Amino acid sequence: MDILVSGASHREAPVELREKLARGGLEARSLVDLITEGVINEGLVISTCNRLEIVAASEDSEAAKDALLDLMARAGGVSPEELRPRLHELGGLEGVEHLFRVASGLDSQVLGEAQILGQVKDAYRQAVRYRTVGPMVSKLFHKSFQTAKRVRSETGLAYGAVSVASAAVETAQALLGPLEGLSVLVLGAGEMAAGAAAHLKARGVENLSVASRSQARAQALALKHDGRAISLEEFGEALIGADLLVTAVSSDKPVVTPEVLGARFQARERGRADQKKLAEQKELAILDLGLPRNVSPEVGLMEGIVLRDIDDFEAAASGTK
Repeated sequence: MDILVSGASHREAPVELREKLARGGLEARSLVDLITEGVINEGLVISTCNRLEIVAASEDSEAAKDALLDLMARAGGVSPEELRPRLHELGGLEGVEHLFRVASGLDSQVLGEAQILGQVKDAYRQAVRYRTVGPMVSKLFHKSFQTAKRVRSETGLAYGAVSVASAAVETAQALLGPLEGLSVLVLGAGEMAAGAAAHLKARGVENLSVASRSQARAQALALKHDGRAISLEEFGEALIGADLLVTAVSSDKPVVTPEVLGARFQARERGRADQKKLAEQKELAILDLGLPRNVSPEVGLMEGIVLRDIDDFEAAASGTK
C-alpha cells in the first residue's frame, strides 16, 4: 500500500475555495464508503481554517486520487476540473514528509502555529472513533506526533511562536496604532476568539466586549479579561462605538453583513449634519478569523470600514505588512 495526501491549503487555494470546502463538512466518516468499496484501505480528514486534506493508504493510488478529488469536489459544490489545479496530491515519502511538516507547524500559514498539532491529533482521534484508520496510517500519525514534539523541543520554533489570533492582533495594531484606549468587540467565545482576546488584553485593551450565541461562554471569556459580555441583541448597538471588531464564530454563512452594520452606517449618515460628530467617528477595523468567513466581502466596500480576513494575517506574522 502507498500513502497518499490529497487536499487544498492556503498555499494553492484562495480563501473563497477553502471556505467552500470547509462548508462541505468532510470528516473521517465521509471516507467509510470509499473504504467499504475498497478504493482506499484507511484514511482520515484534516480540516482546519487553512487546509482540507485527506490522508489515505491505498493499493491503487491513481484510483484513490480520482475518488478523493470527486469526494472533495462534491462536498465543496465545485467541479473536479475546477478543484484539481488547486490541489496538492502527494504520494509515498513526499506525502509522509508533508504530514510531518503539517503536524510540526512548518506548513502553516503562520509559521510555527501551535494549534495545528492539536488539530491533527483531533483528526486522528475522530478517525479512530469511526474506525477508518488501521496499522499503516496509525503508525504514520504517531510518528508525526513524535516528529512535531522533536521539532518544537530541539529548535527555537516554540519560542515566540505565533498563531492566527496573534497575527490578527498584529494586523490590528498596524491598522490602528496602539490599541490602548480603543473600544474592541469580539464576536465568538471559542478557542480562536479566546486567543484573540488574550492577545488584545496583552496589548493594553481595557474596553473589551464579548458577544456569543452562548451567553455563559461570553460571560466566562469576558470575565477572564476584565471585559463585559453582551447579548447578540446588543451587538448592533455595540458596533456603533467600536473601533475594532474581531469575529471568530463557526457558521456556514456570513454573520456580519452590510445590514448588520446598518446601525453604525445610519449613525454616520446622521453625523453628516454635525461635522464635529462625524470627525470623531473613527474607521471600524474588522478582523475576520473565521473559515467559512464570518464577514460578507461586501462589508469591506462600505465607507468607514477596513476589513481583513484570514489570508491577510500571514504577512503580519512575517513582518511584510
